[in-house]
Amino acid sequence: MLAFGHSPQEALDAPRMAISPYDVHRHDAVVHLEYGISAEAVQGLKKLGHNVSVESGIARGGYFGRGQIIRARKMDKDEGEGWVYSAGSDMRGDGAAIPFSG
Repeated sequence: MLAFGHSPQEALDAPRMAISPYDVHRHDAVVHLEYGISAEAVQGLKKLGHNVSVESGIARGGYFGRGQIIRARKMDKDEGEGWVYSAGSDMRGDGAAIPFSG
C-alpha cells in the first residue's frame, strides 16, 4: 500500500500472488497469480523458470486470503487538527472495515 501509494481499497483490490507454504522449498513450486496480473509479468516469471498458474473466478478463493484495512493519518497543517481515517474491505470475502473515532 505504501510502496505504490494505494488507498486501503486500492491495495486490497490489487491482484495478488501466492506460493503454498508447503511448497516454498520445492524447486517446482507453483506460483499462483491472480487474474489481472499483466501478461508481461506472467511471461517474465515463466522465462525465469517458474511454474505459474493464473487463478480466476471461484478457484482463486483458496490462495489469496482476505483482509480489511483501516488507515489513520494525522491531518496536514492546511487541513486542520486531528486525524483522517480511511478504510477498505476485500472483495474476495465478506466483511467490512469501518473507521471509528470516539
